[in-house]
Amino acid sequence: MSQHDNYFTFPIAFLQLGKSINDVSAAEASTRAASIVDWCLWQMTLLNARQQTSDPNGYTKIREIAYRHEAFELEVSWGEDQEEQVLFLASQVVLGVRCSSPVDWKAKQDAAYKLEAIVDRAAGKKLARVRAGILFQVINGQMQWRDFAVLASIYAGCFDKTRKAVSLRMSQFGVMSLGYGSQKHCHQHNAESLVLSDKAIGRTVEKLRTKGWFVKASPDNGRTTYYSNSLSEDQMIHYVAKIKADRSQKKRRTLREIQKHVNVTAQIGPEATARLKAAFRDRQRGG
Repeated sequence: MSQHDNYFTFPIAFLQLGKSINDVSAAEASTRAASIVDWCLWQMTLLNARQQTSDPNGYTKIREIAYRHEAFELEVSWGEDQEEQVLFLASQVVLGVRCSSPVDWKAKQDAAYKLEAIVDRAAGKKLARVRAGILFQVINGQMQWRDFAVLASIYAGCFDKTRKAVSLRMSQFGVMSLGYGSQKHCHQHNAESLVLSDKAIGRTVEKLRTKGWFVKASPDNGRTTYYSNSLSEDQMIHYVAKIKADRSQKKRRTLREIQKHVNVTAQIGPEATARLKAAFRDRQRGG
């Protein structure tokens, strides 16, 4: 396979290997990363199939995408599975991946189903959005599984469309790097002994940060740390500085100031507030 600068999105459950992230061999890491790529390709193929069904011009659009595949003329035959071949070629184009020729789309389907069968997806529903090049580094033995698993857990934590930076803890990375969404799921699978210490995870997090895979910063000297894989370092500095300023402002307010602010915000004057309080007291006495 080869890849361009695209992204794969997958559940962290696919990080479940039943062992410490330190004990995963290069061969095991390569095999699992390749399975994740196959699963993502098959999921995109299924998405293409749904689009084809829901859109009257869906198949025509998908075929136009598939035609951009360099091997379109060689891969697409006029057999019974021509439609599936087109859908699968289009998924390669969309994800920026090129499978070695000749391509057996059924083999990719089987690989995807096999991966789903050997993990507990319900225990690791969080989604990680990872650059394709990172997965291929694992496949080619250029990135250790520990680095990949921790990075995928950080990306899963940052996968929040409503926020550009998210508050995360080392203990969360320790659990998610094993493929579990919470301490509860980790406990249910008797995997607590496999979790690395916060200190060990912290060393890997800092190693990955220095390589530029994400940015992080804390507004309160480490008690809360925010992570982002979409902001630059300068943007993160401003983001965290604003959080700290907002917190300081809230701390400086007196109770009288807070009450005044609430009244103004709710557009309720002191007299109306007093009447509401009196009515409330009357109801309490009546009850």
